[in-house]
Amino acid sequence: MCSERTSGENSVNHNLRPCCHHHHLSTCELFSHSHCIFIGGIFYRDKDHCSQVNCLDSLCGSNITTLYNKWIIMRPVEKCTGWFRLMLIYSICGLAGVLAASIISPYEPQVGSTAAVLGSIGVLIVQIIQAWNIIAKSRQQIAKVTFVVTFFLVSGLLPGLSNFSIITGIITGMLCAMVFLPYITLGRNQYHGRIVLLIISFPLLFMLLFVLIFTFLRVQYSEGCMGCQYFECMPFAEGICVE
Repeated sequence: MCSERTSGENSVNHNLRPCCHHHHLSTCELFSHSHCIFIGGIFYRDKDHCSQVNCLDSLCGSNITTLYNKWIIMRPVEKCTGWFRLMLIYSICGLAGVLAASIISPYEPQVGSTAAVLGSIGVLIVQIIQAWNIIAKSRQQIAKVTFVVTFFLVSGLLPGLSNFSIITGIITGMLCAMVFLPYITLGRNQYHGRIVLLIISFPLLFMLLFVLIFTFLRVQYSEGCMGCQYFECMPFAEGICVE
């Protein structure tokens, strides 16, 4: 007991240093070396404050994976849509995804690249449906897309990826494809079908972005969503998900 110590023994020396931990080691707090190692963090012996370290340096591996996915998934889409339209779709999907993820997990760093890449998947889905009768092995193509989406959703149950960002990116990508790609239409009459599709898709896209921005700025309350945390991060092991 501290009260039983002599006058020279009534204090304990704690050597606290910055420790990067949690999702992708992106959170910095001052911990002792033993506690930092216990929670699976990175301990910086030569630093005194969290302002002296950059925990996001550990995201380099994630960035390489994202670049690989961009090359594999987005390159075929760019050939059909053009770089400018793809840039608009990429930016809008990234914005929508980072807003959705920030609403559900407000204390986790978000960059939106996953949602932007999955937005290209949404564009690809719309393109396959549009050209269903003329694509060779259309069922096989949609099965490939389903496999990729399933892979990302399963990966989203682990720390580092947001399933809400993934789903929002796909939905936003599908709506953007209907709005920005002129060859996406309804029915045999391309002109009237295009007008009808714009009347439906543009307000839906606007409403989606409006709800996300309003919720992010004005509401910022995700605790009322029961079970959302398990869809965002499944606790397969103790301590892998941020409380």
